[in-house]
Amino acid sequence: MLVNDDHSTQKNLPSSSCIRKKRTVSRIKQNPKQKMGDIEDLLKYLCQRDKKNSWLTVEKEISSFQHSLLEWYRQNKRQLPWRQTLMEQHPNPYHIWVSETMLQQTRVTSVIEYYKKWLQTFPDIPSLAASSLERVNEIWAGLGYYRRAKLLYEGAKTIMSCFDGQVPEDIRLLQSIPGIGPYTAAAIASIAFNKPYAVCDGNVFRVLSRLFSIDLDISSSDNQSFFRSLAQFLIFKDKAADYNQAMMELGATVCTPKNFDCKHCPVHHWCNSFQTATERQVPLNDIVGQYPVKFNRVKQSNEELQVYLIVFANYFLMLKNVSRNLLGNLWHFPYVTLKRNGNELTEDEKLQHERCLSRVLHSCGYPLNDTNDLLKLLYESAIPIGQVEHLFTHIKQTIYVKFVRLSSETSLVVENSSHRIGGIDPNDESIEYRWLTKEQMETSAISRQMKKVMELYQQQKKQKFIHSFFC
Repeated sequence: MLVNDDHSTQKNLPSSSCIRKKRTVSRIKQNPKQKMGDIEDLLKYLCQRDKKNSWLTVEKEISSFQHSLLEWYRQNKRQLPWRQTLMEQHPNPYHIWVSETMLQQTRVTSVIEYYKKWLQTFPDIPSLAASSLERVNEIWAGLGYYRRAKLLYEGAKTIMSCFDGQVPEDIRLLQSIPGIGPYTAAAIASIAFNKPYAVCDGNVFRVLSRLFSIDLDISSSDNQSFFRSLAQFLIFKDKAADYNQAMMELGATVCTPKNFDCKHCPVHHWCNSFQTATERQVPLNDIVGQYPVKFNRVKQSNEELQVYLIVFANYFLMLKNVSRNLLGNLWHFPYVTLKRNGNELTEDEKLQHERCLSRVLHSCGYPLNDTNDLLKLLYESAIPIGQVEHLFTHIKQTIYVKFVRLSSETSLVVENSSHRIGGIDPNDESIEYRWLTKEQMETSAISRQMKKVMELYQQQKKQKFIHSFFC
């Protein structure tokens, strides 16, 4: 949901390098020498570029646009759990804060159950602040972007210590809380307290770019400032909460990236892109589908991992890196990174992980004289059981899974409590390990890709021809 959490005001139009070269429709292009002194300059700029945008200067038309959008929202809004608080006389800003944080770069359908589970566990700010980061990560596990959970936790502590447990209404005070940037602050201030601040997420950028046929790269921070100024001008100040949600709802359900439904859009009468396509009698996708423009898309990298399921009795060895990497502060199976973007890691890089695993097993009492004993265990005793794939926003992982059963005759110290040893390399502060049963994993903070690994293990274990390997 979040495209950029920086609502700083920029007065300059973006550079001309943002203009797409191959396009079949007329559209707004910026003059690199043009300066936006204030909102009047912005409106003049839009209207001069295309007369179909001239309704921006007619107060009656703006009012009609706002009321049409709000009426559509009243009749068609989705019944989402975080909207229940809006039915109350005083909406709960904590609920809005949690939902907006979860919805950042995450689909609504994925958030719903996590939101319910979160509020069941942490019904208010005091309960969240009194919890632990370990417990917070357990409830968040699987939703991704785990830094969001940590910031919610730290934000709750700040609200308890600095604001007597009450979420402040002032947008500047909101931004002093960890994890609440300008975007989230505007959402809380407008939706919870009906303050007249425009909320601009990816859905709103898309609606505005099509509404006025704006051919500016929305990945540029300067361009995002341009869109925010326009959104702020259009906001229905007396009904900011409903208006902001209506704009986001329109982008999420009607003015979608693909398969957009212009004919049922409540504001297509004011839409430059729709009107242009209608006048020219060309397919809507030829014009509407060209917006928004986004050049700097994150390139997805590829990684290959070798994961080891190391089992003793009914316990699985789990590690947790106390670091800022993708699996930081989450329990995961021991693994070695094999390749990044097609390039194999050096033997020294691989050995860093293997040496760490050797120290963990040695700490548990497993008889290893040196790293060579570990390599013999991993390469001669390990059984390949398959592979899984996992997608992050910017990384595609192929995970090869091997099963290693430690001899039951070995005397190991297997405890549910965690233990800490030195990190994999000097950049890691430390690493924790613990032994967990399958049942204990279900209530622990484990990443989604590691849950996929466990699901593969469960599937393979059921197959008779390899069942003996697991028993």
